[in-house]
Amino acid sequence: MLTRSGAGSLGFPSDSEVSGKLPSSGSNPARISKLRHATMRDQVDLDELNRLLWSGCPFDSDFDVRVRAWELALGYVPPRKERQNSAVERKRREYRVLTREFADVFALSTDDLQPVSATAAQQQQYASLRQIRVDIPRTFSELNIFASERIQRMMERILYIWAVRNPASGYVQGINDLLTPFIVILLQAKLDLPIKDIDVDDENRLDDVQLMEVEADAYWMLSRVLSDIQDHYTFGQPGIQRLILMLKDIVKRVDDKLADHLEDEMIDYLQIAFRWFNCLMLRELPLQCTLRLWDTCIAESDGFSTYMVYICAAFLVHWGPQLEGMDFSGIMLFFQKAPTSQWTEADIETLLAEAFVLKSLFDNAPSHLRNQDFVGNGT
Repeated sequence: MLTRSGAGSLGFPSDSEVSGKLPSSGSNPARISKLRHATMRDQVDLDELNRLLWSGCPFDSDFDVRVRAWELALGYVPPRKERQNSAVERKRREYRVLTREFADVFALSTDDLQPVSATAAQQQQYASLRQIRVDIPRTFSELNIFASERIQRMMERILYIWAVRNPASGYVQGINDLLTPFIVILLQAKLDLPIKDIDVDDENRLDDVQLMEVEADAYWMLSRVLSDIQDHYTFGQPGIQRLILMLKDIVKRVDDKLADHLEDEMIDYLQIAFRWFNCLMLRELPLQCTLRLWDTCIAESDGFSTYMVYICAAFLVHWGPQLEGMDFSGIMLFFQKAPTSQWTEADIETLLAEAFVLKSLFDNAPSHLRNQDFVGNGT
């Protein structure tokens, strides 16, 4: 279990008590069959699909199973089968129109993105594109496929178009990370290869039409996730401020020893947890673990906007015994790169089980733990 050592301050139930909610996403032919069948119905039962997806796509399921499940759960693909192809094709056409609309901008070199005659709005858009071009080469650089120029140009278009269409926030560093899970699952399905085995040259197996399908689908799924958490990226980032305050309160309630130590060391929760909420744990976990985590968050109606805080609380409390022996500098250094490189999906299963218990304990708690009471109270 990922609970802190000792008496188990979280008071979590036994594995058998949570197993009904969170069966393993490991090799499970019966669950693979159920999940595939749920996505292929003439009228998809979204409640059933979300229950199955909540427990994760088994790691040995066909790559298209997760794609289908995410597209349906996010509302990109409608539940009625007879409408699915036409709906997706319509959204892909809409996206292609957007890429043509901004084609002249994409053709500009980075040096040309500072025209003196640009309006204030254009200046902001060009600044976004300059930052996107800086961030993309650093995005999941450990995966070979993200070194592909075609993939990088795809990401550039997606991020820029989203930023222009969402001027309240525009592009914010970290959104580039949120795009990667969608590109990963879509490329895996198109190439029928795990992402770790996809090399730079493999994208040449996809023609321009296939790659544009990946691009459009990734754009719309990213847009759906961001629509629920846009206040993470607007001025002052009130959504993240709200979750930071919730996180601090939850940790104080479930592990006051750790909370007191963090306070004694003058640790600002914003310093250690900002990235968790800004990048939805993508920088804290191995990619396969992140995909498993996102299965649950996508299946939850408020997975990224609220459930994430319980995941982060369980994550923080897990490290309590180590953190209590560290000073300020040690704690800050520890969370620059938490030691999760050897984590597996089994660790994520446990983390999610603990987060589920925390949500059960606090989701209907007194008003000081309700989301709306944190709005406007940012530090």
